[in-house]
Amino acid sequence: GLFILAPLQNLRADRGSSASLDGTWHANGWDVNASVFASDIRHPLMTRPAADGQHLVLINSDSPRRVRGAELLIGRAFGDLHMLASSTWLDATEALPGEPRHGVNLVPRLAAELAGILEDEDRGRVGLELGYTGRQTLTDDPWRTVSRPYLELNALAECKVGRARIFV
Repeated sequence: GLFILAPLQNLRADRGSSASLDGTWHANGWDVNASVFASDIRHPLMTRPAADGQHLVLINSDSPRRVRGAELLIGRAFGDLHMLASSTWLDATEALPGEPRHGVNLVPRLAAELAGILEDEDRGRVGLELGYTGRQTLTDDPWRTVSRPYLELNALAECKVGRARIFV
């Protein structure tokens, strides 16, 4: 809960600004979407340990939190089979007052996904998804400062039974 926070003092509202450029292409059953983007949050709220060692103090950072990135999404339908591929690259950084800029905690630099969904409008659908999550900065882990990349396999099934739908 919030009991760990020290009383609030001298906080400013954070302010954000962002920009993006998006492009889309459709042809012969292919859908391709690409985006590049950037955002800055000025005076972001951050925590630091209080002097008593038992509480956390909320502070505003003097350095903005910055995110730069790009995303690519490709889709293709083959009858009832829908295939999707996506990739996202992020460069997210922040800094506490008086400290050097570092990667934002738990934000992967690279993530990607490949999915296939077989869909029948009258009966339901089944899908598989293979996801990749790249290295992430870890600030609260005593054994490492950067995570290992990992793969994740997900499955989804939906069956229509009368007016009801069953998901697994």
